[in-house]
Amino acid sequence: MVRQALSLAGAGVIAAAGIGALGLVLPVIGAGLSALAALVSPVGIALRPS
Repeated sequence: MVRQALSLAGAGVIAAAGIGALGLVLPVIGAGLSALAALVSPVGIALRPS
């Protein structure tokens, strides 16, 4: 019983750490994709200094 509770608590901690890591990584990926889209889109090409 105690071992099962400890394993569930450990799984919860690992899941929370994974969600936290995703919370850090996803905005970086989103910013990179939006920067690439701005470079490729016609508006981005018009605004980009040549």
